[in-house]
Amino acid sequence: MAVICALRFDDYSGAIAGDEAYWFLRRRDSFFTEFLHQVLDEGASEKLGMTVAYGGTGNPSFQYEIARRTKQKTKELLAKLPLPEGQRPNLNDVEEIGRILLGELHAVVHRRVDAALKLLYGFDTSDYTRGFFEANGARYDITQDSVKKLAKSWINSNDCAGGAKPIYENFGILIGYDKRFGFRGFHINGEKGVLATMSGGFDAIGPGKYASALEFAKFLNNKTLDQRRNGLDRIEGLAGLIAATQRAGEYYHEAGGNISVTIIDGRKPTHAERYREIHDDRARLAGELVTAWNWGQISKMVCYDLLDGLMFHAADIDGVEEQLFRRATDARKLEKILRGYKIDWTAPEPAAAAAGRENDVRGLEV
Repeated sequence: MAVICALRFDDYSGAIAGDEAYWFLRRRDSFFTEFLHQVLDEGASEKLGMTVAYGGTGNPSFQYEIARRTKQKTKELLAKLPLPEGQRPNLNDVEEIGRILLGELHAVVHRRVDAALKLLYGFDTSDYTRGFFEANGARYDITQDSVKKLAKSWINSNDCAGGAKPIYENFGILIGYDKRFGFRGFHINGEKGVLATMSGGFDAIGPGKYASALEFAKFLNNKTLDQRRNGLDRIEGLAGLIAATQRAGEYYHEAGGNISVTIIDGRKPTHAERYREIHDDRARLAGELVTAWNWGQISKMVCYDLLDGLMFHAADIDGVEEQLFRRATDARKLEKILRGYKIDWTAPEPAAAAAGRENDVRGLEV
């Protein structure tokens, strides 16, 4: 399913992060799924002066399909601009992209419901509405109560706990910058079919969203109203976003694995600079920096300094990792923490360590 988290930094910038977990039919766990998508290509972004990123949780193929369709629909509409005044969409702000994405979500839901009903019973939504369908030149009335009940529940999204779950249980977050309104974010609810503003400055969806929301609350509750209005330092914001994303994987199933981060900065002149993707080893090391800080192994300033170089200045990954362990309070303990060991911080030092044998692994209680 994956957890997706987003955070507004200021009026020009913000970021979205997600992990890579997915459970195939709730039986087999995987950690290779991509849930962050670009729904506005570089050409459209440059022409509109707008940059957007989308993260979705739920069925991976569903999310991929609506992202692909949104990108294609936007290109088609862009080719027709300008439209007569008053006709939507004008494609002049992020919300318009959100409306297009929501429309494509509805279209994908309808197509998949029709496909499921066709597979099960041989009729689709239109046939159900008129009460009969035709096949091989013959007419068949839809009269069986059990069939009508199930078909109605699928069409009305009342069977989200059953067979229709992969169709309806899909959620998304769209973030972006436009010249009209600056940076904004939107929540997309696949079950209810609605688009809502990300009014609190952050959002978390998917398994573990409650753990992520608590981490966001802890982070933002320390900020005054003026600080929240005027914006966060981008490194501080990234550290908070990464911590919130990691927290879901620590406490909830169907979340976890490496994280990916997409950063949007509307101050930059080109799409390549406005839209920055961080993934794989660089993103994993960023998570380790935040973990080391949260465990008290490095100071906040060391964490921020290394994170800045890693995320914004193309710092060498091996060099940053070397600095992390060199500046850690206890490099051996930090290594154990990052490998998932349970550390007993209160246990007395063993005799071997007291005698000065610093390289003896028994000097660390685990």
